[in-house]
Amino acid sequence: MMEHVTNFLALPDLVLVKILKLLVHNVTDVENLSSTNRQLKYFVKDNFASLYYDDMKIDNKSFRLNLRKTKPILALQLSINVETHTCPKDEINPEFFREEDNSPILMIIHPQSTSAILQKSIPKFNLKLLRKLTLTCEHRHAINLYLDTRDLVFKHINNDKLEELNFNFCFLGRGPLNDDILKRFSTNLLYPNLRKLTLNFFDNGSLDWGDYTSKTLKHHLYGMALTKKTSGC
Repeated sequence: MMEHVTNFLALPDLVLVKILKLLVHNVTDVENLSSTNRQLKYFVKDNFASLYYDDMKIDNKSFRLNLRKTKPILALQLSINVETHTCPKDEINPEFFREEDNSPILMIIHPQSTSAILQKSIPKFNLKLLRKLTLTCEHRHAINLYLDTRDLVFKHINNDKLEELNFNFCFLGRGPLNDDILKRFSTNLLYPNLRKLTLNFFDNGSLDWGDYTSKTLKHHLYGMALTKKTSGC
């Protein structure tokens, strides 16, 4: 065995890098290779950042299109702030616009805003190997943008690879359907390898649903508690 390892280490660095690139879609194999001996441990460590985004932090204020789309993301921290670059949802005809009407104008994020660019980019991220995900809503007035962006991320991750999840949650006050996100974690069927789940609750105003929210929350948390691999917070 040691003879094979010695012969392997005798290969040129360019060849070893090529081998790592061939293993890039199975991060476990790459990590196991690093535990073979000390020399390979340091070689993998030195080249790990070129293979993966090990701890990517993104927010919709400073997002830039400078990512390698094919490079797998292993851990992602995504923060959503209030977007100030907005525009009216519907075109306003100045001939019929009267300020005295005081009619509210529905605003949406501008197509050229960093938030819009981020949302367009998420489907192009390589999230197939994502193991750790943190989603944060930085302000209550950013909740709709946060939910839209959160749903985009969930749509494009590999459920079988996710191991740790940390995200903001609140009862929206718009109806019981907003609780559906919690149903995903009532069993470990959808995310079979999820071993750590953290819910960060924040206030989004008063609710008038009687005890609906507390019953629903208790029901889902009870389901989470029964799963064998996941611990909820």
